[in-house]
Amino acid sequence: MKKFTAIALTLAMLSCLTACDNSENLSDSGGSSEVDSQDMGNSGNSDSSYNSDDISDSEPVRPKPDGEPTFLICPDGEPVYTSEISGFYKYGERVLSDLVPDGEGSLENFEAIECDGFVYGYIPKTAFNFVENPELFDFQTYDSDDRKYHYYNGEEYPKSSEYIRICEGDKFGTLTVSRAYSIFSGEYRYLSDEEKALPGAYLMGGCLEFEGEIELTGYMLVEVDTLYNSAGDLYFFPDSKSSTAIPDISYHWDSDEGELYYEYFISYAGFYGICYGLGNMNDYDIDLDGLKPGDDFVKVKVTLGDISVFTHDMLLNRSNFTLKSVEKI
Repeated sequence: MKKFTAIALTLAMLSCLTACDNSENLSDSGGSSEVDSQDMGNSGNSDSSYNSDDISDSEPVRPKPDGEPTFLICPDGEPVYTSEISGFYKYGERVLSDLVPDGEGSLENFEAIECDGFVYGYIPKTAFNFVENPELFDFQTYDSDDRKYHYYNGEEYPKSSEYIRICEGDKFGTLTVSRAYSIFSGEYRYLSDEEKALPGAYLMGGCLEFEGEIELTGYMLVEVDTLYNSAGDLYFFPDSKSSTAIPDISYHWDSDEGELYYEYFISYAGFYGICYGLGNMNDYDIDLDGLKPGDDFVKVKVTLGDISVFTHDMLLNRSNFTLKSVEKI
């Protein structure tokens, strides 16, 4: 089974146009910086919302949505209900908001289906870095470069399908989910009955936005390279404690295994996990506590806000953050 690349490409291109909001077009999330690397709005009520302070092996019990189950199966094996569908798209533009049972308004006549109010994501696993975990990294220098490049030599995290349903109103520490949606492919008619029932087979992407700010500790790298006008670019590598604080969303489809999964990556900078690009230091009108281009893994405490995560298949992954404050520690 395969994803439908032409449709995903159309959505990915349109997603670059506007912010991740309630606009009439599929869109990505706006912010001050970016790195290319949800029931219907009331599912995150106080009775069932997800709170990262109480993370356990099981998710909170959420009320059953209204309406009828559809052919769209979520990563947790639960179907999308008709009441959860908030929009239908053709050629990347919303053409209907309400489901019409028959004719042109039936589910099979759409390229993409939006479900507002929830998204499927995951809590990142603990990250490693060469400062706190030197035994897990090798380093190498090059004659043409004074920087030491550290390479992770530890055991890699396997790909995982451990997704959780994240709803608007859910809390993760000092952050509250303010916007969430999922995009499913409507091209189910080309698949067999067995393929249609595979969890997450039609999940193409989603958006996750937070309100509030969060304080994290970790290490800052300030880019010095000017080859691509990147001097002053800020990269934050959260330490082991902070690396699990912000949920993420990422989707890859294994057609051979019939499985939706996410995976981690190895960074040349001496870090294994999820790092955050914070834009360029010259774009900030705040006290950067003496940070300068060339700083490499400086221990810092940062406050981040305006956080959003957006993804459409493997074609477009973007995270946005605004650096509110930074302090060397």
